[in-house]
Amino acid sequence: MPGRPSPRGGLTYAVGMSRTVSLTATVTPDEEGFHVARCVQVEVAGQGRTVDEALADLREALELYFEDQSLPRGVW
Repeated sequence: MPGRPSPRGGLTYAVGMSRTVSLTATVTPDEEGFHVARCVQVEVAGQGRTVDEALADLREALELYFEDQSLPRGVW
């Protein structure tokens, strides 16, 4: 299940069938007019022409990242 924006600007992310975690993302514009979304807890980023596109790209990148990595301590 892909992550979705939380009311406070972070990401809520479902892990497996029974856990949901909240991750924090920062979104900044770059020099070329794109937006870069970075996850604070892990070194994963996404980009897009809009904030929503950048967050969607970050969600997809996080899905791929967590296929092979466990959640960092303190995220639960």
